[in-house]
Amino acid sequence: MAQHVLKLKGEIPENITKTEQEIAIEAQVSKVRIDHGEIRVTYDHNQPHWDTVIKVIRGKNLQIETARETFHVSGMACAACINTIKKAVGRDEGQVATAVNLASDQVSVEFIPTVTNKKKIARRIETAGFGVRDEQDPGDRELKTYWLRAIVALTLMIPGFLISMGSLLFDKMIPGQWWILFFLSTPVMFGAGYYTLSRALRALFARSANMHLLVALGSMSAYLYGLSSYFFEIFNLFSLAAMIMAFHLFGQYLNLRTKRSASREIKRLLQLQAKTAVLQVGKKEKEVKTDTLKLGDHVIVRAGERIPMDGVIAEGHSVVNESMVTGESVPVGKNVGDEVIGGTINENGYIVVEVSRVGQDTFLSQMVRLGQEARWSRDPLLLFADKIIAKFVPVVIGLALFTFVGWLLIGGADAFNQALFASIALMVVASPCVIGLVTPTAFMTGAALGLRNGVVIKDMGGMEVMQRVSTVVFDKTGTITHGKPEVTDITTYHREGEHQLLQWMISVEKRSEHPIGKALAKYVESKGVEPLSISQFNVLPGMGVQADVDGQQVVIGNLTLMKEQNIHLSKAVDQVDQYHLEGKTAMVIAVDGEIAGVVAVADTIKDHATDIVNRLKMMGLRTVMITGDHPKAAKAIAQQVGIDDVYSSVLPAEKQVEVRKMQARGDTVIMVGDGINDAPALNQADVGVAIGGGTDVAVEAADLTLIKGNLNGLIAAVHLGRNITRLVRQNLFWAFIFYLVLFPVAIVGLFNPLMTAFAMLFSFIFVFGNTYRLKKITEELISKKVVYEALNTSNNVERDVA
Repeated sequence: MAQHVLKLKGEIPENITKTEQEIAIEAQVSKVRIDHGEIRVTYDHNQPHWDTVIKVIRGKNLQIETARETFHVSGMACAACINTIKKAVGRDEGQVATAVNLASDQVSVEFIPTVTNKKKIARRIETAGFGVRDEQDPGDRELKTYWLRAIVALTLMIPGFLISMGSLLFDKMIPGQWWILFFLSTPVMFGAGYYTLSRALRALFARSANMHLLVALGSMSAYLYGLSSYFFEIFNLFSLAAMIMAFHLFGQYLNLRTKRSASREIKRLLQLQAKTAVLQVGKKEKEVKTDTLKLGDHVIVRAGERIPMDGVIAEGHSVVNESMVTGESVPVGKNVGDEVIGGTINENGYIVVEVSRVGQDTFLSQMVRLGQEARWSRDPLLLFADKIIAKFVPVVIGLALFTFVGWLLIGGADAFNQALFASIALMVVASPCVIGLVTPTAFMTGAALGLRNGVVIKDMGGMEVMQRVSTVVFDKTGTITHGKPEVTDITTYHREGEHQLLQWMISVEKRSEHPIGKALAKYVESKGVEPLSISQFNVLPGMGVQADVDGQQVVIGNLTLMKEQNIHLSKAVDQVDQYHLEGKTAMVIAVDGEIAGVVAVADTIKDHATDIVNRLKMMGLRTVMITGDHPKAAKAIAQQVGIDDVYSSVLPAEKQVEVRKMQARGDTVIMVGDGINDAPALNQADVGVAIGGGTDVAVEAADLTLIKGNLNGLIAAVHLGRNITRLVRQNLFWAFIFYLVLFPVAIVGLFNPLMTAFAMLFSFIFVFGNTYRLKKITEELISKKVVYEALNTSNNVERDVA
């Protein structure tokens, strides 16, 4: 029997004995004991499934202390590597969950710190045939190393291949040919190919089959056959061994180059941040490093300088170029109170910025984190490829053995040579593992293109869904509009006049985080009105706020809230309707159950919002807006941007319900939103798209994030998703054709092993060439090189410029 102790957080249940028994039964362990903030799990010699144990414990409302470590792994090449690492780490005691990001070479492991540790997990990864490095990003060094290996191998392989082909064609050998081929191929195998052979050996000891093992078996078989040709009258296969290794190394270089392209786009965001800042200390100025800035510090930014850190303008006004972050080419005017992003450029004017976010909390850091933590697990195409890859290498090795034995049994004067040639040819054809490359390379390229066009792809599964999307649902405030409404009109019904009304407004709304609440508070502050003391402040999501102000109950919100509070609206109805007809949002103020006034706020529509909606419609997508706003005001905004359908006066919880109804009707839905209220709907939608700069909850709930609210990124995301899916399906189709045709040809001995190496090279070129085509096509579409063509009446399409 063995025992492990898990640390508990939070409250312990009252009926401990019953809970202990239930956990033991459901988790299939011998005994569970809960005592003094610990839970002791006793089990027999068969290791329990720790992920199941944790799931059961958490299901009993008990919180377990787990840790998470990120490992920077080298040697990952395709989907087979993801599988291998997950299996290797999964054999470790205490592992709860493992996520592998092929693009950033990162493996994130959640584990129980009292059961296992970082060193043990790292050893598991290494024994599976991969390297674990200390540094997160080796920069171009690793890429240069892969390039050097490939160049050395190709340089030595080409003359060897020409000599071998010459002896085949002319049936004549040059003097000392064996030694020439030996000295050309040996450095390729054990010099440039050392990394591959060592990784294959580790994988063999770890009982895991990966692409390195397949290449090592094929090349070493050919190399050993070449050695034996010194003693026997058989054909020299040194050049084939060198070809297999050289083409494999070249493919590894191409694959790493694709990955580095994706990670380079992520790094580009952080490189935008200034290295130094001018700190304002009283009346003096001091130049400091940006990583020493603290919250509340005031930094001076002059015309032409880069804004060093996220903040709010405390003094001055200017025009800021945010194109390097948002992709939006038009500079944005900024005044006192406006937010600015670190890394953007102050084009003119002198401004003082109060630092509001530092370190990992900055906008750029958050976008980088989302890009690095991109989830790959939900994509059906990748899951499909994973299932095949898990069996692919063992099946190929089994087929090679079957082919070898089969040729020996058939017999004949040259049976051994035929057996060896056919089995090597089979392994060479399979060694690129094309099925394992097509999906990751397409997604890595898509991730890089997305970042370049203002889209952070957090969940790759969302990209595959783009192919089937039929409906795009928008939130209004902060999504279609800027989310910065301003007070335009005030109507007072209270006998004490407008000043008293403003006092109630500032007293309540100064605590509100809603854009409309902030607009009301900002307007009153500009009038110099002081707030009163309040108590029992309460936010009513989707409706408004309420609080006790100097003993009076003040309610500020929409008509739905007033009706719920049984407040009569008769004297304000006409004025509210008038505001709504003008496209304004009307907020009613009630004091002690009586109407005190109505405030109208208006929000401006985002630049290009109308163009984006039209382009989505021309792509065959239905557009919908869901908002808690009044029907008339919502309809006015929808008509201005051309949205097809409007759902108004919708409470936050009902947004999710409406999305679910659309899905029940057969629609595949994109939901675009920015607020806490949108998070449930973002989760419910087939693809959740968060507006960068919105709430953290919304960003975490979404599959994609549009950097700083740039709606052009939505068009880019749809094009990327559609093109990636089409490319992956094409690649998978041709990969299957490739194997279905060449496997039988290799097995029956119709393939000369030298020729199979060319088939191997062709498969690499096909995968990476098709991925490059994805890049070119998508860039053309995103850069608006499109033709709009009306079909009949309202049916519009958007097509590529060929």
